[in-house]
Amino acid sequence: ILHINDLHHHLADFSRIAGRIRELRTQHQDDPNTAILAMSAGDDIIGSPFDELLGSDPDSFSLHPAYRLYSAAGIDISVLGNHDLDLGTEILAKGIQQDARFPVLSANLKNTPELEGLYYPAALFITKGIRVGVIGLTTFAQVRQPLNSNLEIANPVSVLQNILPAIRPFCDVIIVLSHLGYSRKTRTVSAPNEWGGDVELAQTLPKGSIDLIVGGHTHHALNQDSVSANNIVNGIPIVQAGSFGDFVGEVHISLKKNLISVESASLTPTGNLAIYEKFQ
Repeated sequence: ILHINDLHHHLADFSRIAGRIRELRTQHQDDPNTAILAMSAGDDIIGSPFDELLGSDPDSFSLHPAYRLYSAAGIDISVLGNHDLDLGTEILAKGIQQDARFPVLSANLKNTPELEGLYYPAALFITKGIRVGVIGLTTFAQVRQPLNSNLEIANPVSVLQNILPAIRPFCDVIIVLSHLGYSRKTRTVSAPNEWGGDVELAQTLPKGSIDLIVGGHTHHALNQDSVSANNIVNGIPIVQAGSFGDFVGEVHISLKKNLISVESASLTPTGNLAIYEKFQ
């Protein structure tokens, strides 16, 4: 699993991230025992001049730079973060329709007629014979809805507990792609919502119900060299790759005789990766 989060349209070095995705896919394309998935844990926009290309209303929309680059780089899936909703659902809908060539998730976002059919609660990938289920969750914290918006964001804990029994039988591996933040106990730029973050979410789940939480929102750089015991909660590893594209996270999950384990997790500074010249 390759993961990024909270790029906030800081895309100047994105060719390095694209190059790492391409490098691993090329390396393992003929290996029947290794599959690669690349994902974003949300807040892909708001925070750089690239935001201007989104426009201030649907008529001034030009393109969604992050989704267009993610599509070209081979990102497989993303989840909606709070800032992805800042410009309203009409602009977001145009961005998904025009530029996202991957599923966009949020299981707990409700009452969004402009986005109907454009986002999903979960996705199931079958890659190299492995069935990987991914469930997306969005934070309620710091959602700056435009006026007259009727967005509703439901309790992620109850939503996840409801969806898991439906999807678990069809998956070898289940990942929660979360933009809830790390924990309500942390003090960071972004705060988890009243229901807590990934730590509190993991504490509510039966052991073995999910295999990994790929997180975002609180800009934590977790497990920089290896999986920290502090980031394994109720048997569930939690990973997060900082912010602004400073790191690319990599998680190795092993499946042996129906036993699933996270073998390793690490962060690679993006500046240490080679520039993918053809992606420029």
